Amino acid sequence: MNTLLIRMARPMRRQGSSFHQFRKRIPLDILDKARGLTLALPIGNEVIQNTIGAQAVEITASLRTRDPNEAKARQAALLAYLEGVWNSIRNGPTRLTHKQVLGLAGEAYKSLVGDFEDDPGEASLWSTAAKTNAAVLAQGDAAVEKWFGSTVDQLLALHRLQVDSDSRKAVIDQVSLALTKASVRVAQYATADYSSDPVVDHYPAFARPLEAAPKPQPTATAKQTISGLAGGGGGVKPRQRVDQSAHMKLTNALHVFWHSSWNMTMHTPLLKRTF
Repeated sequence: MNTLLIRMARPMRRQGSSFHQFRKRIPLDILDKARGLTLALPIGNEVIQNTIGAQAVEITASLRTRDPNEAKARQAALLAYLEGVWNSIRNGPTRLTHKQVLGLAGEAYKSLVGDFEDDPGEASLWSTAAKTNAAVLAQGDAAVEKWFGSTVDQLLALHRLQVDSDSRKAVIDQVSLALTKASVRVAQYATADYSSDPVVDHYPAFARPLEAAPKPQPTATAKQTISGLAGGGGGVKPRQRVDQSAHMKLTNALHVFWHSSWNMTMHTPLLKRTF
Protein backbone atom coordinates (compact mmCIF):
# COMPACT_ATOMS: atom_id res chain seq x y z
CA MET A 1 0.00 0.00 0.00
CA ASN A 2 1.11 3.52 -0.65
CA THR A 3 3.04 4.62 2.46
CA LEU A 4 1.98 8.21 1.89
CA LEU A 5 -1.67 7.21 2.36
CA ILE A 6 -0.86 5.51 5.63
CA ARG A 7 0.97 8.57 6.94
CA MET A 8 -1.94 10.82 5.98
CA ALA A 9 -4.46 8.78 7.99
CA ARG A 10 -2.81 7.96 11.28
CA PRO A 11 -4.90 6.51 14.08
CA MET A 12 -5.83 9.13 16.68
CA ARG A 13 -7.86 9.26 19.86
CA ARG A 14 -11.05 11.31 19.90
CA GLN A 15 -11.59 13.48 22.95
CA GLY A 16 -13.76 11.60 25.42
CA SER A 17 -13.10 8.20 23.81
CA SER A 18 -10.43 5.62 24.58
CA PHE A 19 -10.74 4.05 21.12
CA HIS A 20 -8.41 4.96 18.29
CA GLN A 21 -10.12 6.94 15.53
CA PHE A 22 -9.84 6.86 11.74
CA ARG A 23 -9.98 10.06 9.71
CA LYS A 24 -9.37 10.41 5.98
CA ARG A 25 -10.22 13.19 3.56
CA ILE A 26 -12.29 12.36 0.49
CA PRO A 27 -10.22 13.05 -2.67
CA LEU A 28 -11.25 16.33 -4.29
CA ASP A 29 -11.65 14.86 -7.77
CA ILE A 30 -14.49 12.56 -6.68
CA LEU A 31 -15.88 14.53 -3.74
CA ASP A 32 -19.19 15.52 -5.36
CA LYS A 33 -19.84 12.02 -6.68
CA ALA A 34 -18.99 10.42 -3.33
CA ARG A 35 -21.55 12.43 -1.37
CA GLY A 36 -24.67 10.38 -0.73
CA LEU A 37 -22.84 7.08 -1.16
CA THR A 38 -23.30 4.49 1.58
CA LEU A 39 -20.04 2.86 2.62
CA ALA A 40 -19.61 -0.48 4.36
CA LEU A 41 -16.46 0.10 6.40
CA PRO A 42 -14.66 -3.08 7.49
CA ILE A 43 -13.51 -2.56 11.09
CA GLY A 44 -12.17 -5.63 12.83
CA ASN A 45 -14.92 -8.24 12.91
CA GLU A 46 -17.64 -5.76 12.05
CA VAL A 47 -18.87 -3.78 9.10
CA ILE A 48 -20.00 -0.24 9.86
CA GLN A 49 -22.37 1.37 7.38
CA ASN A 50 -21.77 5.09 6.81
CA THR A 51 -23.61 7.38 4.42
CA ILE A 52 -21.46 10.26 3.23
CA GLY A 53 -23.31 13.49 3.98
CA ALA A 54 -24.15 16.23 1.49
CA GLN A 55 -21.47 18.52 2.97
CA ALA A 56 -18.93 15.87 3.92
CA VAL A 57 -15.26 16.33 3.10
CA GLU A 58 -13.79 13.44 5.07
CA ILE A 59 -14.51 9.98 6.45
CA THR A 60 -14.30 9.48 10.19
CA ALA A 61 -14.89 6.28 12.15
CA SER A 62 -14.02 4.68 15.45
CA LEU A 63 -11.52 1.84 15.04
CA ARG A 64 -13.13 0.21 18.10
CA THR A 65 -9.84 -0.82 19.65
CA ARG A 66 -7.45 0.58 22.23
CA ASP A 67 -4.51 -1.49 21.01
CA PRO A 68 -2.19 0.60 18.79
CA ASN A 69 -1.03 -2.34 16.67
CA GLU A 70 -4.58 -3.50 16.04
CA ALA A 71 -5.54 0.09 15.24
CA LYS A 72 -2.85 0.24 12.55
CA ALA A 73 -4.07 -3.02 11.03
CA ARG A 74 -7.68 -1.82 10.96
CA GLN A 75 -6.61 1.51 9.54
CA ALA A 76 -4.76 -0.25 6.71
CA ALA A 77 -7.87 -2.32 5.90
CA LEU A 78 -10.01 0.83 5.86
CA LEU A 79 -7.58 2.66 3.60
CA ALA A 80 -7.51 -0.25 1.15
CA TYR A 81 -11.30 -0.38 1.09
CA LEU A 82 -11.67 3.36 0.55
CA GLU A 83 -9.09 3.41 -2.22
CA GLY A 84 -11.12 0.72 -3.96
CA VAL A 85 -14.27 2.81 -3.59
CA TRP A 86 -12.58 5.98 -4.87
CA ASN A 87 -11.11 4.17 -7.88
CA SER A 88 -14.51 2.70 -8.63
CA ILE A 89 -16.00 6.19 -8.67
CA ARG A 90 -13.25 7.41 -10.99
CA ASN A 91 -13.29 4.47 -13.38
CA GLY A 92 -16.88 3.30 -13.09
CA PRO A 93 -18.22 0.30 -11.16
CA THR A 94 -16.66 -3.10 -11.73
CA ARG A 95 -18.39 -5.77 -13.78
CA LEU A 96 -17.91 -9.25 -12.34
CA THR A 97 -17.58 -12.29 -14.55
CA HIS A 98 -19.81 -15.32 -14.03
CA LYS A 99 -16.88 -17.16 -12.46
CA GLN A 100 -16.20 -14.32 -10.03
CA VAL A 101 -19.86 -14.23 -9.00
CA LEU A 102 -19.76 -17.96 -8.26
CA GLY A 103 -16.49 -17.50 -6.40
CA LEU A 104 -18.12 -15.03 -4.02
CA ALA A 105 -21.08 -17.34 -3.53
CA GLY A 106 -18.62 -20.13 -2.78
CA GLU A 107 -17.07 -18.06 0.00
CA ALA A 108 -20.50 -17.69 1.60
CA TYR A 109 -21.14 -21.42 1.34
CA LYS A 110 -17.73 -22.53 2.61
CA SER A 111 -17.72 -20.06 5.49
CA LEU A 112 -21.09 -21.09 6.87
CA VAL A 113 -20.45 -24.81 6.43
CA GLY A 114 -16.95 -24.57 7.88
CA ASP A 115 -17.91 -22.54 10.92
CA PHE A 116 -20.64 -24.93 12.00
CA GLU A 117 -19.07 -28.20 10.86
CA ASP A 118 -17.86 -29.28 14.29
CA ASP A 119 -20.91 -28.19 16.29
CA PRO A 120 -23.92 -27.83 14.01
CA GLY A 121 -26.58 -27.72 16.70
CA GLU A 122 -30.07 -29.03 15.98
CA ALA A 123 -30.92 -30.32 12.54
CA SER A 124 -34.40 -28.83 12.80
CA LEU A 125 -32.96 -25.32 12.96
CA TRP A 126 -31.03 -25.74 9.74
CA SER A 127 -33.92 -27.43 7.97
CA THR A 128 -36.14 -24.51 8.93
CA ALA A 129 -33.49 -22.07 7.75
CA ALA A 130 -33.21 -23.78 4.37
CA LYS A 131 -36.99 -23.86 3.92
CA THR A 132 -37.28 -20.19 4.87
CA ASN A 133 -34.59 -19.22 2.39
CA ALA A 134 -36.31 -21.23 -0.32
CA ALA A 135 -39.59 -19.47 0.48
CA VAL A 136 -37.88 -16.08 0.17
CA LEU A 137 -36.40 -17.06 -3.20
CA ALA A 138 -39.86 -18.01 -4.45
CA GLN A 139 -41.21 -14.54 -3.60
CA GLY A 140 -39.15 -12.79 -6.24
CA ASP A 141 -36.46 -10.13 -6.53
CA ALA A 142 -37.86 -7.66 -4.00
CA ALA A 143 -37.97 -10.25 -1.21
CA VAL A 144 -34.52 -11.59 -2.10
CA GLU A 145 -33.08 -8.07 -2.08
CA LYS A 146 -34.57 -7.34 1.34
CA TRP A 147 -33.37 -10.64 2.80
CA PHE A 148 -29.89 -10.91 1.25
CA GLY A 149 -29.03 -7.44 -0.10
CA SER A 150 -27.14 -6.12 2.92
CA THR A 151 -25.28 -9.43 3.19
CA VAL A 152 -23.97 -9.07 -0.34
CA ASP A 153 -23.09 -5.40 0.12
CA GLN A 154 -20.97 -6.31 3.14
CA LEU A 155 -19.32 -9.18 1.29
CA LEU A 156 -18.43 -6.85 -1.57
CA ALA A 157 -17.10 -4.30 0.92
CA LEU A 158 -14.77 -6.86 2.46
CA HIS A 159 -13.31 -7.38 -1.00
CA ARG A 160 -13.19 -3.60 -1.61
CA LEU A 161 -15.52 -3.92 -4.57
CA GLN A 162 -17.99 -1.45 -6.04
CA VAL A 163 -19.81 -3.40 -8.74
CA ASP A 164 -22.42 -2.52 -11.34
CA SER A 165 -26.09 -3.25 -10.71
CA ASP A 166 -26.15 -6.37 -12.91
CA SER A 167 -23.17 -7.86 -11.07
CA ARG A 168 -24.66 -7.08 -7.68
CA LYS A 169 -27.94 -8.72 -8.70
CA ALA A 170 -26.05 -11.81 -9.90
CA VAL A 171 -24.14 -12.04 -6.61
CA ILE A 172 -27.37 -11.74 -4.61
CA ASP A 173 -28.95 -14.54 -6.64
CA GLN A 174 -25.98 -16.86 -6.22
CA VAL A 175 -25.30 -16.09 -2.55
CA SER A 176 -28.93 -16.71 -1.68
CA LEU A 177 -28.73 -20.13 -3.32
CA ALA A 178 -25.38 -20.85 -1.68
CA LEU A 179 -26.64 -20.08 1.82
CA THR A 180 -29.68 -22.27 1.24
CA LYS A 181 -27.44 -25.15 0.17
CA ALA A 182 -25.12 -24.49 3.12
CA SER A 183 -28.03 -24.76 5.55
CA VAL A 184 -28.91 -28.13 4.06
CA ARG A 185 -25.32 -29.28 4.43
CA VAL A 186 -25.07 -28.24 8.08
CA ALA A 187 -28.39 -30.00 8.73
CA GLN A 188 -26.72 -33.17 7.41
CA TYR A 189 -23.85 -32.67 9.86
CA ALA A 190 -26.39 -32.39 12.65
CA THR A 191 -27.78 -35.82 11.71
CA ALA A 192 -24.28 -37.36 11.83
CA ASP A 193 -23.86 -37.35 8.04
CA TYR A 194 -20.30 -36.22 7.27
CA SER A 195 -20.04 -37.85 3.85
CA SER A 196 -18.15 -36.06 1.09
CA ASP A 197 -19.63 -32.72 0.04
CA PRO A 198 -20.74 -32.73 -3.61
CA VAL A 199 -21.43 -28.97 -3.54
CA VAL A 200 -18.17 -27.47 -2.33
CA ASP A 201 -16.21 -28.36 -5.49
CA HIS A 202 -18.92 -26.71 -7.56
CA TYR A 203 -17.60 -23.28 -6.60
CA PRO A 204 -14.38 -21.82 -8.04
CA ALA A 205 -11.95 -19.78 -5.98
CA PHE A 206 -12.69 -16.08 -6.11
CA ALA A 207 -10.18 -14.00 -8.07
CA ARG A 208 -10.39 -10.28 -7.48
CA PRO A 209 -10.79 -8.16 -10.66
CA LEU A 210 -7.71 -6.28 -11.77
CA GLU A 211 -7.87 -2.63 -10.81
CA ALA A 212 -7.19 0.19 -13.21
CA ALA A 213 -4.33 2.47 -12.28
CA PRO A 214 -5.63 5.38 -10.18
CA LYS A 215 -5.73 8.77 -11.85
CA PRO A 216 -3.57 11.60 -10.44
CA GLN A 217 -5.34 13.47 -7.66
CA PRO A 218 -5.29 17.26 -7.26
CA THR A 219 -3.49 18.63 -4.22
CA ALA A 220 -5.69 20.14 -1.54
CA THR A 221 -5.20 23.83 -0.83
CA ALA A 222 -4.68 25.16 2.67
CA LYS A 223 -8.22 26.56 2.69
CA GLN A 224 -9.68 23.22 1.71
CA THR A 225 -7.66 21.37 4.32
CA ILE A 226 -8.75 23.70 7.11
CA SER A 227 -12.39 23.38 6.13
CA GLY A 228 -12.09 19.64 6.44
CA LEU A 229 -10.87 19.92 10.02
CA ALA A 230 -13.38 22.49 11.15
CA GLY A 231 -16.30 20.08 11.64
CA GLY A 232 -19.85 21.33 11.23
CA GLY A 233 -21.05 19.03 8.46
CA GLY A 234 -17.63 17.81 7.40
CA GLY A 235 -18.20 14.26 8.55
CA VAL A 236 -20.68 11.57 7.64
CA LYS A 237 -24.25 10.91 8.66
CA PRO A 238 -24.92 8.84 11.79
CA ARG A 239 -23.52 5.38 11.28
CA GLN A 240 -25.45 2.15 11.46
CA ARG A 241 -23.59 -0.64 13.23
CA VAL A 242 -23.88 -4.22 12.02
CA ASP A 243 -23.48 -6.08 15.31
CA GLN A 244 -22.19 -9.61 15.77
CA SER A 245 -24.21 -12.07 17.88
CA ALA A 246 -22.19 -13.77 20.60
CA HIS A 247 -22.68 -17.25 19.22
CA MET A 248 -21.36 -16.46 15.74
CA LYS A 249 -17.94 -17.87 14.82
CA LEU A 250 -17.55 -16.67 11.28
CA THR A 251 -14.14 -16.12 9.75
CA ASN A 252 -12.67 -12.72 8.91
CA ALA A 253 -13.08 -13.42 5.22
CA LEU A 254 -16.88 -13.39 5.55
CA HIS A 255 -17.66 -12.53 9.15
CA VAL A 256 -20.92 -10.65 8.66
CA PHE A 257 -23.04 -12.50 6.13
CA TRP A 258 -24.67 -14.83 8.64
CA HIS A 259 -25.94 -12.03 10.89
CA SER A 260 -27.37 -10.08 7.99
CA SER A 261 -29.16 -13.08 6.52
CA TRP A 262 -30.51 -14.64 9.68
CA ASN A 263 -30.85 -12.10 12.46
CA MET A 264 -34.46 -11.50 11.55
CA THR A 265 -37.60 -11.86 13.68
CA MET A 266 -38.19 -15.41 12.53
CA HIS A 267 -34.73 -16.77 13.24
CA THR A 268 -33.35 -14.87 16.22
CA PRO A 269 -35.19 -16.93 18.88
CA LEU A 270 -34.16 -20.18 17.19
CA LEU A 271 -30.53 -19.18 17.08
CA LYS A 272 -30.42 -18.06 20.70
CA ARG A 273 -32.10 -21.26 21.86
CA THR A 274 -29.88 -23.58 19.84
CA PHE A 275 -26.50 -21.98 20.27
